[in-house]
Amino acid sequence: MHTMKEQYGGALMTVLLCIACFGTMGFVGIKLAPIYIEHFGVASSLESMKSEGNLHGKSTAELWVLLNKRLQINSVRRVGKSDVDIKTQPRMTTIRVAYEVQVPLMSNIDFLVTFDNSVVLH
Repeated sequence: MHTMKEQYGGALMTVLLCIACFGTMGFVGIKLAPIYIEHFGVASSLESMKSEGNLHGKSTAELWVLLNKRLQINSVRRVGKSDVDIKTQPRMTTIRVAYEVQVPLMSNIDFLVTFDNSVVLH
């Protein structure tokens, strides 16, 4: 049987541990949320190109201009021309956007997040 003196302070330690855990998750979430919001903009830009239709016959330069306009509208700043690969084939065109984002967490600890999306235009 435990006495009250042995159990004294246990609730305070539990509360402090929960605050530390939720605080850490919140801090990491605040750092990573903008990256994933921007990635949603990339994905929606590609999906809007897929749903537009009549893009298969366009040149690589024309497709890049159309994609870049959509990225600008969605406030995507981290994706450049070097991150986009457009392959034109006789029956389909593939647009692939692959990029990495490095976010500093604290001191010398960083997060490296890799994204790779592609869409096929018929």
